[in-house]
Amino acid sequence: MQKKLLYPAQTIHRKLPVNYAEMHESKKNFIHAKETIDASYLIEIKNAYISPFGVVFKNGLVVKESVYSMFKPNSFLLSFYKKILLNRVIKISGNCIVMHHSYYQNYYHFMLEILPRLFVLRDKAPTLKLIINKNIPLFVKEYIELFNFKEIVFINDDEIAKADNLIFSTYLSRGLAYNETVISEMSDWLCEKLLDNDINNTPEKIFISRDNANYRKTVNEDEVFTFLQKKGFVKFNLDKPSIKAQANFFRNAKYIIGSHGAGFSNMIYSKNCSLVVDIIHEQHPQDCFYNLANCLNIDYAYFQCKGTGAKTYVNNDDIIVNLANFERIYNQYIF
Repeated sequence: MQKKLLYPAQTIHRKLPVNYAEMHESKKNFIHAKETIDASYLIEIKNAYISPFGVVFKNGLVVKESVYSMFKPNSFLLSFYKKILLNRVIKISGNCIVMHHSYYQNYYHFMLEILPRLFVLRDKAPTLKLIINKNIPLFVKEYIELFNFKEIVFINDDEIAKADNLIFSTYLSRGLAYNETVISEMSDWLCEKLLDNDINNTPEKIFISRDNANYRKTVNEDEVFTFLQKKGFVKFNLDKPSIKAQANFFRNAKYIIGSHGAGFSNMIYSKNCSLVVDIIHEQHPQDCFYNLANCLNIDYAYFQCKGTGAKTYVNNDDIIVNLANFERIYNQYIF
C-alpha cells in the first residue's frame, strides 16, 4: 500500500453561533470553536477488494483508512468472507477509485462527506473507473456525472469487487466536520458547474421544510412558515428538484431558515448568505451545518426547541416551535 499526503493537519477557528449565550447547556459538548482536523492522504493499493459500501479489504483485513469515522472497521469482516466463499466477486481491470460509505443515499452525507473525496481527485477522474453501489439515488448519479469518469462500475449489495489497482482519498475530517480549504474550493467548482448565468430571480429568503419527513418534524411548521411567508420567505422541499435546480434556487439566498435536515447542505451554493437559522431539538448535539456555515463565512444561529416525545431517540424526535421566541430571534438577527 502506498500512502501520499494530500492535506496536512489543520487547526480551525470557528465563530460561535450568534445566539450561543442563549443555547441549551449541552452546547458545551458539541460546539467546538477551535478544532484540529487530521491530515488526509491518497491511498493506492493493488489487488484490493471493495464492498458495496466502499470498505476496502487487503490480505483478508479491513483497510482502516477506507472506513468512515462513525463505523467500526471489524464489523465488515463477516460480510467480506461470506461473499468470497460464495464467489460473489466482480473483477475489475485497470485503475479504479472508491469514495462512498453506507450513508451514500443521504443527501447530506453524500454531498459533504463523500463528494469532497471525489473532488480532490477530480483531475484524475477521466482515467479512473468509479466503483459504487448499484442502488444509488438520482442525485448521486447527477453529481458523479460532473466528473467525467472513464467508466462507472456498479456492484450489488450481495457482491464484492476486486480491483487491479485502487486509489482513494482518506476521509478529509471527522464525521460532521470539514477540511475548510476543500469545502471552499469545492463550493466554487460546483457553482461553476451548476449555476446558470441567466438565472437571477431566485429567492433571497428561503425556508427549508420537513413537512414530508417521517421523523424530526416541526409540528407547527405551518404556523412558522405563515409568519415567515409574510416576511418574504419561499419554501423549499429537498425531495423535489434536480441538483442543478437546487443549486440555482439557493444561489441568491441571504437568509436560510429551516427545520434541521439535509436541505441545509445547499448553503454551499449561497455565496452572499448572511445568516442561517437551524430549528432543532434543544438536546440534539448536531454541529454539521454550524461547521459548514463557518467554512463559508456565514453567521449561524440555533433555534432550539422542546421535543414532543414522539420518538425515544432525541435526535429524531419531533419538535414544536415557541412562536413568540421565534419572532423575537427573527427580529433580533434579521431585522
